[in-house]
Amino acid sequence: MAVNEGLKPMMERLQKRAEILDFSASRGLLREKVQKGIAELATFEIRDRKGLDKTLQYKVFGINISETNIEVEAISVMKAGFKLDEAMDVTFSPKKGVVYITLPPPTILSHEVYPRVDKLDVGILAGVTGEDMNQNFNELRTYFREDAINNDKILEKARSRVDSIMQLMMGPVVKGINRNYKLEVRFTDKMGGL
Repeated sequence: MAVNEGLKPMMERLQKRAEILDFSASRGLLREKVQKGIAELATFEIRDRKGLDKTLQYKVFGINISETNIEVEAISVMKAGFKLDEAMDVTFSPKKGVVYITLPPPTILSHEVYPRVDKLDVGILAGVTGEDMNQNFNELRTYFREDAINNDKILEKARSRVDSIMQLMMGPVVKGINRNYKLEVRFTDKMGGL
């Protein structure tokens, strides 16, 4: 009896670990890992919180028989900046005394959404599928992205911040070459002027 009670916590931990390993083995997608080198400069971040309240109705012959209410809240963390490995270029004009840093257009570098289901009232005859939940999460992701690009102007803010960041990072190097030299940031897209 005492041995059983002493081994019980260890057996429960081993059982949970076995369940995780078994699930991971049966779902090969969960075990895939992608690794690659990146060169990115994030210059602006937006953290946002939004919610979605949805009612799914289940009808038979046009009569509402049951409904399900879903309330989902999510936190979004979006970073915008520049993929330096795509098109960054550094050139020097000795006549003008200018070091040019040419950058690609700003882009969304990362976007994480952390959803949480606050309320899930499932009707008597209704069931909520994983597809229903995924659709709600995808709607929130899309709304976060559109809001950040259109209303918060995240890409324009990322572009406006990069000059001061480059001056901070590369300015001392340029001044180290010659204190009269200047650093100028340019862009490869239409908005930047190149």
